[in-house]
Amino acid sequence: MACLEIGSAQLRNRATVVGNIVTASPANDTISALVALDAKVIIDSSEGSREIPIRDFFTGFRKTVLNRSELVRSIRMPRWNKHTIGTWFKVGNRSAQAISVVHAGIVLEIDEVTDAITRADIAIGSVSEVVSVSEALREYLIGKKLRGATAKAAAQVAGEAISPIDDIRGTATYRQAVTKTAIQRSLVGLSEGFVPSPQVAPLLGWNLGQSVPSQSEISTVSEIACEVNGTSVAAPMGANSTLLGWLRANISTGTKEGCSEGECGACTVQLNGSAVMSCLTPTAQADGASVVTIEGLATEEQLHPVQERFLEEFAVQCGFCTPGFLVAAATLLEENNSPSDDEIESALAGNLCRCTGYYSIIKSLRHSDKTGSGS
Repeated sequence: MACLEIGSAQLRNRATVVGNIVTASPANDTISALVALDAKVIIDSSEGSREIPIRDFFTGFRKTVLNRSELVRSIRMPRWNKHTIGTWFKVGNRSAQAISVVHAGIVLEIDEVTDAITRADIAIGSVSEVVSVSEALREYLIGKKLRGATAKAAAQVAGEAISPIDDIRGTATYRQAVTKTAIQRSLVGLSEGFVPSPQVAPLLGWNLGQSVPSQSEISTVSEIACEVNGTSVAAPMGANSTLLGWLRANISTGTKEGCSEGECGACTVQLNGSAVMSCLTPTAQADGASVVTIEGLATEEQLHPVQERFLEEFAVQCGFCTPGFLVAAATLLEENNSPSDDEIESALAGNLCRCTGYYSIIKSLRHSDKTGSGS
């Protein structure tokens, strides 16, 4: 549940859970889930390995126990038993690409005989410098039965236990109020046996068996050799540290630079079949890879079906965001040629339209498929 809320599909196609925890921001979504799950962090260095609880991994805002010579190799999570229940929630200002106003992981264990709570690990993020299990909530909940009244009282305890910050995303007062509401709703849901149905968000081309780029040693004087839109290309990496810069300098300018921070999606391209933000993709990762840009969607004879539908539905306004939308949309239809509105919105959540032309874009995909036949 937490991983589905990170950034957008293009960002998730290049991101890792380890990357999410080592940056150590209390707003990072997987941290509250992993802390509630009581995960362990496996750390490697030239001197050997060590394992520590993730609850001891964070020492402050964007600070961890990692030494300069250490890397996180993996994260280990204990399996749930049949008495374990849990959930995760996030409150943000957008449906994607949103830094959390508040997020929390909740893991409870219920005694089979007495129906009382025997474990209550609730980790709340974005309200303090470090995400940690709420001792106040644990103390209140253990021994009680999970009922509506318990959930309401626990929410009050949660609100009193935190001292949230004021920032551009929300005031301390708002954070306190929304934390209480979200905690209560989550606990009520668990008390009523509500389990979120399994979701498979649009992957936009990501798959476990996809080929990986060359791992050869690369420097600024190296040539990057790859296939772009079906044609072999080789050009020096130079000062172009990102794939976006390298493409625009050496191949084509159809791929647009919007925010340079992975926020707008205008620079979306396919890398080995996966939609990625080229402004955040190191150029070296394209060496030996296959890249498809906006120019690679159409053939000399005809437009891609998605391009045709964009024209038919007037889904283009100023056009700056259009290349990224088209590549993301084409990637979606390659894996699902009849997406629902929810799947379309989820797949394109990483692409922003400055002209707010989303309705026409969604409509163009609703009636489209890979072969170009309308529904």
